[in-house]
Amino acid sequence: MRLRLINYFTGADVKTASQSGFLFAVVSICLFAGCQKKVSVPGEFKEWNSSDGAFALSYPSEWRAQGGVYKDEGSSWAKFEKDGVSIRVDASFTQSVLGDLMGGAGDTTDLPDDLRPEAKLHDHNLDFYKEHYRDYEEVSITTKELPIGRTRIAEFKATKGLSKLCGIRATATTRDKGITFRAYAPEGQWEDFKPVFNQILDGLKQGRKK
Repeated sequence: MRLRLINYFTGADVKTASQSGFLFAVVSICLFAGCQKKVSVPGEFKEWNSSDGAFALSYPSEWRAQGGVYKDEGSSWAKFEKDGVSIRVDASFTQSVLGDLMGGAGDTTDLPDDLRPEAKLHDHNLDFYKEHYRDYEEVSITTKELPIGRTRIAEFKATKGLSKLCGIRATATTRDKGITFRAYAPEGQWEDFKPVFNQILDGLKQGRKK
């Protein structure tokens, strides 16, 4: 029996079982192995300002941007992505409380980096990444003073689906929010996007409440 399918690459009919089987294999590989366009390194940026004032940052102007505020939960988020390259920021009152409980709510100025609230919160969130990504491994961890505040930063490698990724995750605490930043790209484009991610992270700051 002949099968009639639409070839999504050429628009032509596929009339034989062998042809349709080949097409199915190609489509399956692309869907599950992540046949992705190579994303151009962005040159122009816009500013995203969370309406609750929790954070603001620049993002590539041609990327898809979305975000929101959950007032009842005291949280907000923003996500920017294009063809497998992604940046996400979350701000949460709950994360701030956790950071205070784990790292101390008093004067933490003189604490070693590993014992500060942002480092404790960063370590606490590690389980999330290990649960949501396969082969998750952090290859470096540093602490840096950014406009948003003192920030714990890790570079990581992981697998999502069948795609190998490289990325950055970062954690900061403000007066009433815990801030998390996550950015990743396919392994083959990591060297292109690493400086872009670092530039965006370096500009992460508190926003203007609307």
